[in-house]
Formats: sequence, C-alpha cells, structure tokens
Amino acid sequence: MMGPVLSAAEAAIYESLVVTRYMRAFGEPAVAMLIRHSPAIIAQLGCRTGYPIQRIVERLPGCSMTGVDNSAPALELARTKASLLSGVNAEYVLSEGYPTPLMEGAYTHSFGLHPFGYRGEYGPIFQEHQRVLTQGGQMVVALPLRGSFPEFYDMLREYALRHDQPHFGEAVDAAMARRPNPETLSEAIEAAGFSHVDVGVELVAISFENGRDFLEDPISRLVVAPDVMASLPVDNGVDHAWHYATAAIGKYWSEIPFELTVNIGSVSARKL
Repeated sequence: MMGPVLSAAEAAIYESLVVTRYMRAFGEPAVAMLIRHSPAIIAQLGCRTGYPIQRIVERLPGCSMTGVDNSAPALELARTKASLLSGVNAEYVLSEGYPTPLMEGAYTHSFGLHPFGYRGEYGPIFQEHQRVLTQGGQMVVALPLRGSFPEFYDMLREYALRHDQPHFGEAVDAAMARRPNPETLSEAIEAAGFSHVDVGVELVAISFENGRDFLEDPISRLVVAPDVMASLPVDNGVDHAWHYATAAIGKYWSEIPFELTVNIGSVSARKL
C-alpha cells in the first residue's frame, strides 16, 4: 500500500507539516544509507510529494529519479519541487498500487519511506523493489517497526477489554506482533530476493501539546492513523474501536503533553 490518496489541500499540508516534523525522522537515516554510484537511476516507491529528493541529489548528484504514488495532487507537487532543482532528471508516475508501471530491472537504487504494510504484510512492497532493480541494485527503505504507536494500540486494547470484545483484543495484539522487528524484517527482505541486509534502528518520540493536538495534527490524520488502521487484521468493529481510542487519547492527555513513540527501522539490501 502507498497510503491514503491525498487531495490537493492534503498534499500541500503533508509537504509543509508532515515532512518537516515527521518524515524527516525516516528520510535522514535512509538517505545516509544510499551507496554512491554514477550514474544513479533511482525509483522512489510511494514518493508522496517527493521528499527527500533534495537530500538524495546532494548525496547522488546527477542522478535520475522516477517517483511513483497513488495521489495525483501529491505527484504534481513533487514535479514542481523537482523542477526547481539542478543536478537531477526527475519524472513522476501515477499508480494505484503494486506492481507499478515502472520498468523491470531498470534502476540502480530503489527507495521508500513509511510504506503501509496491509495487515502487517510488507512482502509485496519488497517484491516490487526487487522487480524494478537491476542485479546488484540497492534497496533502501525506512519504516515503523514493532513497538511503534503503542499509544494507539493501548487504547484499542482498552476498548476491547471494556466492551468485552476478546476477539478484537486478539486482533490488536496480532497487529502489534505482525509489525516487523529487525530479525523478521531481514527475513522478509531476504525472502523477496535480497542479500547483504543491514538494518538500523532508532526510537524517537514526537511531542504534541496534548492529545487533541495530536489527533488533529496531519501527522496523525494523514499517516499514523491510516497506518494503524491498515495494520489491524479485522474488519468488524474497527470504527467503534477507533472512535473510542481517539476519544480516550483526547481525554487522558487533555491537559498534558502527548508523545508519539515511533521505532524507526532503516534498511539497506542488495538484489541478488
């Protein structure tokens, strides 16, 4: 999954607020993992508004970039940003999901930030990275690992307990367990046809004035909430549980700061 389709207004908000306060925590360590190569031909899967193209160009000057996403307004913003940069040839392609229209075996690098693993399954995403890379090409991905977003999951578990919904509680536990840790992430990437897997981990906390501030923030609305919802291996009862969880966060953190916990994994791997 590439995340929710963004409207033009949401794409602008994503670029101005989500990138600066949230996505940089994923982008900076990921860019640092890119192996210098010339000429570098890069595919960015789920590129959204194009971040971090400027940082990539600084590391790989003269590169060619093809970004793909499911949001046309986000891609339009990415094109505008790329047109203002020198030292890069960039194009952006619309795709509803995976596999993408990108050519097989055509790229020296593939790159992705915060992919959405539907019900904890990232295999199709890694397989698409493997498909577009040339032999020996490098994949770099940064994503939230197990231990991320416990604040949301705890409130969903509380809902299950208070409303006598043991099966929903089990689904929440399964969603948390299905998020990869460094070991299971490496195994999934190797199973997709990669070797030389290197995983770095950083635990970060992103602060908000209070619970309501977090819930109304585009970080929550456009990225974190959709990611958590997509991770739940259940359909029934999700809306009621989500309403409870958001109300509880607003109540419990009504007068104290709220911190969002994110366990970020940055991974580099080479196509076999």
